[in-house]
Amino acid sequence: MVLTFEETQIVAVIVVCVEQNRNLQGAFSAPRIVE
Repeated sequence: MVLTFEETQIVAVIVVCVEQNRNLQGAFSAPRIVE
């Protein structure tokens, strides 16, 4: 699968957003683990 530079940037932004959402959900659901 060949992506253009713009498509690569869009995918990177989506991945960052998903990771941040996971981190926020983890912080709210299990605050004891977060130091």
